[in-house]
Amino acid sequence: MRVSAADLDAWIDGQRIRPRRRSWGPTVAGPDEQLVTFREAAKSLGVSPATVWRWLAAVGQPFVEVRRARDGRLVRYVRRTDVDRLAHERGAGRAERH
Repeated sequence: MRVSAADLDAWIDGQRIRPRRRSWGPTVAGPDEQLVTFREAAKSLGVSPATVWRWLAAVGQPFVEVRRARDGRLVRYVRRTDVDRLAHERGAGRAERH
């Protein structure tokens, strides 16, 4: 079977793995929004910070990045309202399962 160069190129392009684009990421917070760190959010929800990160990524909820003036490090925060919503949703899910 003979394959043309154009068909071969099309097949190769189809086999390439395209990078997934993040559908969520940092956003800006309003002046009156209360922010908590991922660690504080995790403590209030009774889970690890990685779990909070996964839950927010699953629903596409953005986080807030703030560069600290002291050392220039980026610190990620979650809106308190988002943490409360997660607590409500996850609490309702637990109640339904039990």
